[in-house]
Parts: sequence; structure tokens; C-alpha cells
Amino acid sequence: MKQETVLFARQAILDSQYKIYAFQLLLAHKSLHQKSEVSAILTSLFLDLPIDSVTEHKPIFIDIDIQNIQSVPALPINNIIICFHATRYEIQEAAPFLQNLLLGGYQFGLINPDVEALTEEELAFFRYIKLSAESYGMTNLVEYANSQKLNKLHFIITDLCIKQQLDKITKLTKINLFSGDLLNIREDVKGNKVPVYKTLVSKVLMLIDSPLVNLGDIAATIETDSTVSYKIIKLTKSAMYYRNFNITNVQRALEVIGLRDLAKWFGMALLTSVDGKPDCLYRMAISRAFFTQSLATLLCPKTEGAFITGLFSYLPVFFNENMENLLKDLPLTAEMNEALMHHNGLLGKILNVVCLYESGQWHNISFSGFDNKKLNKEKLKDMYIDSLNKTRELKF
Repeated sequence: MKQETVLFARQAILDSQYKIYAFQLLLAHKSLHQKSEVSAILTSLFLDLPIDSVTEHKPIFIDIDIQNIQSVPALPINNIIICFHATRYEIQEAAPFLQNLLLGGYQFGLINPDVEALTEEELAFFRYIKLSAESYGMTNLVEYANSQKLNKLHFIITDLCIKQQLDKITKLTKINLFSGDLLNIREDVKGNKVPVYKTLVSKVLMLIDSPLVNLGDIAATIETDSTVSYKIIKLTKSAMYYRNFNITNVQRALEVIGLRDLAKWFGMALLTSVDGKPDCLYRMAISRAFFTQSLATLLCPKTEGAFITGLFSYLPVFFNENMENLLKDLPLTAEMNEALMHHNGLLGKILNVVCLYESGQWHNISFSGFDNKKLNKEKLKDMYIDSLNKTRELKF
């Protein structure tokens, strides 16, 4: 059983009846401000553990820096409130990004604002306002809470340290949402960290499959991983793609490779980015991918996904995880999933033949499901040798 790690922390936001209204997500000892942290926390929330176990079907608040608003990823979110401190000018500058995120389902909270400097136009982006009892003091908090300018916002008072603060606020205002060490302590959220490949491969494969596919978007996604970027660029130097010119970035490499081959080459580069595995394992996976593709091209030329099916059949060996869990978050076709998990369907039969041949179990290969005029032992041998040669040419 894998040892669980601390992914992030959470602290409850309580209502006036001391019931949990929402959770604030945090790192171990601070709010989330860095660009990488924002993306990482949201990715963990959706990929590394059951989201309902963290949220308990309640709203989730995440604090970031306004400068990193562009790094907030598009995810199937619900009831997530992104909070930040911002001046009027910063809100105006970020307005296009804020509008897009609102359309995507996010909500916003404003942290410790200069209320007098903001107009209704800027405040319209926000549903919540978070005010620190430590920073503002009781007099200012009461004044803001009773301000007509802010009457459409839900107030959350943070950093409550003593009970007298809470008693005064509840007595003099209608504020009913609170957080702070006075009320509860932070608790760690643990889970099994999913390898980066799941996030990256899901994004790239979905972008490739998009009807409005854009090489720039795909390149930007790949460039988030320097190792995979290196492998993609290196592919352009293989015999089948090589031209006598320089490749200066990932997008240029994708232009050379082409969208048609990108999915299979990306998958290949992906596996070779896994550390701690012997080089021969990479070559075995790539050779199987070529072998599977050649066999599929012979028997069912219109069937797609053979290369990826062969390549991804090695996923459990690379990531020490069962196939069902590995495929759960990958946007593969039902036919590919059945082939990989159960060797079912035409792709599954082809993969089974490949695996039997590689393991020397030639006598167990059944040709009854195929056209014997097309496929025989000699043809399989030629395909196998060809797959080894193609793998050798790539020089991985």
C-alpha cells in the first residue's frame, strides 16, 4: 500500500452557529500565493484524491496573488472561490481574465481591500469580502460591515484570536462567517500524489482532440515539463523527421512532427521522462508500440490508437500501479481502454498477439480471428524485427 503524503491543509470557515460553512485551503504554514502552488493545489484537488472527501460538498476558498490570476486552470469546478488582495488598477487590468473565470464557474473574494478606492464596477466581480480582525481592528470592521457600498457582499472575518472579538462582531453587525485559530486549527489533507504524467497527458490528448486545436496551446502545455519538452524536440532529429535546420522551441518541433503523429510521439516522450527506470524498458515499450501499429495497419488500417495502445500497455511497469487506476483520468477511447485492461475488441486481440509474440509464446497465438492470407508467422517475424529497427533509429 502506498504511503499517503500531505497534499495541502484546510481550515474551516464557520457560521454564527459554529457550523462549518466552507473550507479554506492552505499549504502547510501559509496561504497559496505562488503561481505553481495555485495550479498544484487545484490539480491535487481533482486528480490526487476524491474531491468530496476534502470539500464535504461545501464551498472551497483559495487565496492567491492577483498577479497569478492567469495561472488558475480551467477545471470542472463547482463552488470554488478564488480570493486575492487587489487595488482598483489591478482589478481593471485583470478584468478580462476575471470575466473568463466567472464564465467558467469560479467565484471571487476580495481580501482586505481599500474600500474607499473601489467603485461598484470593480466590486461587481466579487461575491465575498475577507477582512482580517488583526489588520483592521473592531471599529473599522463594524463600519465596513454596515456600509451600503458593500451590502451585496458576503463578509468573512479572518484571524480571530480572542472570543471578545467574535462577540462584538456578532452583536454589532450581521456578519455570520468567521475563521481563525480561535475557532479551529488547520488540518492536513493526505492522499497519494498522482504522477505529473496524468495531468500532462490528459491536457495534451484533450487539446489534440479539440476541434479548435491550436499548436501554440499544445506547445505551452508541453513546455510546463522541461524533460518532456526536451524529448519532443529530440524526436525531430530522428531519421523519419530530420531536416537540416534548427528547432528553436516546442511549437516548431510540433510543426515538424505534425498533429497526426503527435499523440503517439508525445506518449513515447512521456514514458522516457520517467526517472529511475532502465533504458531497456523504454526501448521495449516503444518497440511494442511500433509492433502494435504495424499489425493494426495490416489487419485494420482504419483503426486508430494502436501505437498509444501498445505504448501504454507498459504503464503499470513504469508507474507501479494497476492499469485500471492509471487509465481512470486519461481521455482514451472505450476501445483502447478495453484493449489495455482486458485485451478485448480488435485492438485487444492485436495487443494480445504482440504480447504473446514478444514473450516467445508463438504456439499460443491464434490466427482464427484474422485473415490468414494476410497474417502468418513469417509476417509477424518481419514486423517484430522492423519495430526493433525503428526503435533503434530513435536512439533513446
